[in-house]
Amino acid sequence: IPSLGRKYRRYHDFGRIELSDLLEGSLAGAHQTYEASTLSSVFAENLGDGTFTVRPLPFESQIAPVHAAIAFDIDGYSDREIVLAGNSDRARNVEGRYDASYGSLLTFSKTRGFSSVEPRRIGLFLEGRINHLRLLRTADGRLMLVAARNDDKLQLIERAGGPGGEAP
Repeated sequence: IPSLGRKYRRYHDFGRIELSDLLEGSLAGAHQTYEASTLSSVFAENLGDGTFTVRPLPFESQIAPVHAAIAFDIDGYSDREIVLAGNSDRARNVEGRYDASYGSLLTFSKTRGFSSVEPRRIGLFLEGRINHLRLLRTADGRLMLVAARNDDKLQLIERAGGPGGEAP
């Protein structure tokens, strides 16, 4: 809101005001307040009856924002893994950049939940601010992971070894 920048010149001053100071006149009582109990990346499983089970993702998935996820058999051994990607360089200078991730590879077990696999073990090295992940089957049958990076070229990663895998 441009008028706030003129009214509160320093972040310190803006950080000390109440919501009621921002909303004047008829807007003062017309707001709703929401509260977040977790800010970590999670997996929410729809149980089909209107309820969800929320499972936290491993630490390796928490070091940068997640903007894209895809599940497929990345190593060719029948089980679907989940690849996560993200990063962000749009934070204000005082906050720093959120770009410490080169992608996360997760496996799942009903008894242990999610586990992180070293992505480089299978050649996963996603650079930059990833916004989308898709699968591509080439004319000769190879399965490729396509990562769309903001303001940059696409990144293609061929599925590592193992028997043939199926795209979802």
